[in-house]
Amino acid sequence: MESVSTTIRSTLRHGAILLSGNIGASLLGLLSLGLTARALSIEQLGSLVVALSIVTVIDKLCNFQSWQAYIKFTTDIKYGEIDLNQNWLYRFCLALDTLTAAIGTLLSLTTFYIAHTRFAMDYDIAIAGGILSLTIATNITGTFIGVLRLAKQYASLAKANIAAAAVKLGFILLLYIYGAPYVYFCIAWAVGLITLNITTIIYGFKHADRAPKTTTQNITARATIIRFVLASNLQGSIKTVRKEGEVLLIGALLGTPAVAIYKIARQISQILARLTDPIAQTLLPTITEILVNNEISYYLEYRRRVHWILGLSSTSLCIVWAVGAEWLIAFGFSDKYQPAVSLSIMLMIAASIAGCFATLPVTLLAKGQATTLLRLNSLSTIAYFIILPPSLIQFGVEAAGITAITYQLLWFVLLNRASSNALNLKA
Repeated sequence: MESVSTTIRSTLRHGAILLSGNIGASLLGLLSLGLTARALSIEQLGSLVVALSIVTVIDKLCNFQSWQAYIKFTTDIKYGEIDLNQNWLYRFCLALDTLTAAIGTLLSLTTFYIAHTRFAMDYDIAIAGGILSLTIATNITGTFIGVLRLAKQYASLAKANIAAAAVKLGFILLLYIYGAPYVYFCIAWAVGLITLNITTIIYGFKHADRAPKTTTQNITARATIIRFVLASNLQGSIKTVRKEGEVLLIGALLGTPAVAIYKIARQISQILARLTDPIAQTLLPTITEILVNNEISYYLEYRRRVHWILGLSSTSLCIVWAVGAEWLIAFGFSDKYQPAVSLSIMLMIAASIAGCFATLPVTLLAKGQATTLLRLNSLSTIAYFIILPPSLIQFGVEAAGITAITYQLLWFVLLNRASSNALNLKA
């Protein structure tokens, strides 16, 4: 294999391409959120966020994260680790995406209809949920994301992010200028998500390699892929339930104004994730290839350097945000969202911890241990939701920040031990 330094440079180069798109999309997204926050009441913004969280949970519950299976098993096919028809893998992942998108859309629409008509769900939440549910129908992007990442077409992913964020911002800016009602802002957020999905599909379809590599129809290999996909789905679902479940819990215990504050704090903290995520997105194809070739010492050096890069960049951004958070939130969102200052700093710290060990969950996926990742995620999430409710009742919305830091530290300990076991190393 090429030297570790060369691989790191390749990772950083591809990460930089994604980073440019992520920075642009994040800034445009913050502007969109700021305009929405100024145009709507704090209760309306909270209702929109609650609806978006419910739709996201349903989408992830139905979505099988096919991009992970596509990347791992395409690499295994390439290096002879598994005997399977490449064309079958592509068609299987794409069919799975299409089926789950249809199921997710129907389930989401039904959920909001029943919740509003039978259980008196607030109208603002129900109407936003009905509109946002339509975005799931276009979310057949999993296979195409895998195609683009495997083909190292990170520029296409960056362009899709920027295009979607720009469309949403343009729509929201017009609504803000003309003083449009709440429902139109819900449509604008939906349009942004649909644009992202459609753009990703278009780019991915151009680079999809649909030619069969073998003629075998290995039943055992297919069963392995199906088990991996099921475990990936559950793992991703639990992760989403944790992220979006806390929004619903905050809404239930503290009300929609607290949800609006939390949304702004989390959106800001996601800037850090947007800065480190580009490198994380390039890891699965690279680490899978390294481990397929059983280059353990090479992997350890690569992992060490990636962790240092992510750790230093995350810590630097946390410090910068802590210095200017109060002024920036007052300027960008208005004084009524000042409680988001301390919460955003704590969520930044939590995101920084997560970014520092981004290679660990990827390592388990690369080793085919999606079930192990599922088990660890389940344990961490259970602990998280045991701690969060009493903390919110006692300390208010800021408790979400402290709990997030605790969760990430526990997640790191569990992942570090599991990845060491997977590689037969000492934890």
